Amino acid sequence: MALQFQVAMPVTIRDATADDAPIINQFTRDLAEHCGSPNGPETSVETLRSFMANNTIRAFLAILEDKIVGYLAYYTAYSTWKGPFVMMEDLYVDANVRGQKIGARLLAHLAQWAKANNFKRIKFECSEGDEKTMQFYKKFSATPVDHLHFSEYQIKGDALDALAHTTFNGLK
Repeated sequence: MALQFQVAMPVTIRDATADDAPIINQFTRDLAEHCGSPNGPETSVETLRSFMANNTIRAFLAILEDKIVGYLAYYTAYSTWKGPFVMMEDLYVDANVRGQKIGARLLAHLAQWAKANNFKRIKFECSEGDEKTMQFYKKFSATPVDHLHFSEYQIKGDALDALAHTTFNGLK
């Protein structure tokens, strides 16, 4: 069953290009502030531009009255257990235009792209304390993922450097 929404203002959704990295980086900083992340993103415009240029990370932009007012960043990945999927990294709409279904439009656009490209699911993370955002996603029948008792880990910074330079019997 398709969802239906009434929208007051027409919004255009377009693919972002590497040239859009500055606005996406700024929106990412705005998102970090909105989420209460004091350190904000660790990436630079140049790094984002580079990864966007080779499609490692992609984005859609929402345009309202010739102004970019939101974005949805995503990438594709493959699970050996469940197959290919789309990972939604960020969804952000400028505070001045929230409540106009722009986030819903971006999410629907990603779903259309995923279906057209044979991806069967969209995965994303949401802060457990962010009830408003969780309710937004639940409108689209988003469900929590059962991690089968898995915990998420990361290796970064000095630990990643040390691991990358690990030798075994003097060999890398």
